[in-house]
Formats: sequence, structure tokens, C-alpha cells
Amino acid sequence: MLFLPLRLYAQSTIRGTVIDSLTQEPLSMATVYINGTTQGTTTDNNGRFELKDVSLPATVVFSYVGYQPKALVLNNNPGKLTIG
Repeated sequence: MLFLPLRLYAQSTIRGTVIDSLTQEPLSMATVYINGTTQGTTTDNNGRFELKDVSLPATVVFSYVGYQPKALVLNNNPGKLTIG
């Protein structure tokens, strides 16, 4: 029998809300994606998003027209995020 080493990656679901940091209003249709991949989504009308099967560690990028993009490095699942 042949044993091959397998590298296991933590697969996580990343959930959260994108808000305006000044007004605390949710930002609908903000872009949320994993840097260096094709994995991404947009926020709903309440600023909420969900990314499934994310391999950690990962850099999550948040962008919205008229705002500076924000990148967040996740080494483990943070639970629910609020990005503003």
C-alpha cells in the first residue's frame, strides 16, 4: 500500500456585513472576494455577504465604488465580520 502525504486545508464559510464607517449604513452591491482567486460575491441589500469553502489563510478584499478597497488577512475563521 502506498501512503501519500496529504495537505489539509481549513475550509471555512466567511460571513459578514459591509457598512459605511461614518454613517454605519449597509453598503449593498459591494464586492467581496478572495485575493488571488476567482472566488467572490456581492453584498445584498442589507450589506450582508457569504463566501463558502474558503481555504484559510486567505486575504479577503472588500471594494465599493467611491471607497478605498480594504483587505483583511484571515488565518482562521473569525465568525461574523463587520467591515466598515
